[in-house]
Amino acid sequence: MLTGWVAPGWEPVRDAFVRGCADDPGAAQLAVHHHGRPVVDLAAGPPGFGTDSVGVLMSVTKGLVAVCAHLLIERGALDPDAPVARYWPEFAAAGKAGTTVADLLTHRAGLPAFSAGPAGCGLPGLLDRDARVGALATMRPVWEPGTAFLYHALTYGHLVGEVVRRVSGRSVGAFFAAEVAGPLGLDLWIGLPAAQEHRFAPQFSVRPDPSPEQVAGFLAGLGLAPDAPLSRALRASQAELAAAVRGLATREGRAAEL
Repeated sequence: MLTGWVAPGWEPVRDAFVRGCADDPGAAQLAVHHHGRPVVDLAAGPPGFGTDSVGVLMSVTKGLVAVCAHLLIERGALDPDAPVARYWPEFAAAGKAGTTVADLLTHRAGLPAFSAGPAGCGLPGLLDRDARVGALATMRPVWEPGTAFLYHALTYGHLVGEVVRRVSGRSVGAFFAAEVAGPLGLDLWIGLPAAQEHRFAPQFSVRPDPSPEQVAGFLAGLGLAPDAPLSRALRASQAELAAAVRGLATREGRAAEL
């Protein structure tokens, strides 16, 4: 079912959108602004799904959290080259005294997963922010911070978000709402408000999660030994991501500032 509109002259975009969605079992939205003017606002999907529907953006939230940190940097309240421990003293534990704010922002902190390697702490509950933040503060990095990169799939928001909270005195969701989304008039949240729940479109995957054998094959293709720190971190990240996706299927999960 197609809903929405296109400005005159943009009908070919609509037609291409329809073709692209023809064999898709899910739903899609497309919005285009041309020189600051909205020209396309379309949605395709089952009845009830439209241009006003919202969903979980998953890792897009990392960019939103980073925007909050950069606003604080721009205002002189946060120094990207300063140790994280200047703002979050507990974070200095287990060899992290020299980890900088920039290391967190650039996925170089060596904390890509809660359960990575022998220093891992197991996976705290998805909604237990205090437990997750506390676990990260006590964890030993998988590598020396600042010397390597690995996408921090499930820890980035807690790491950078806690710095935002320590500096601003507000949770990252509250800071984003007041300083970014509110002033810009965005229908965008870190933690979906209950008043917006009726707009939520349930999400599903048409592909199963990778099997342990597939993950092992991927790591072997990268030339990584199974017990290498990077291998352990990647396996832990994959397992934690699957658990997080299941948690986001609940109202409590969508309301969490993740």
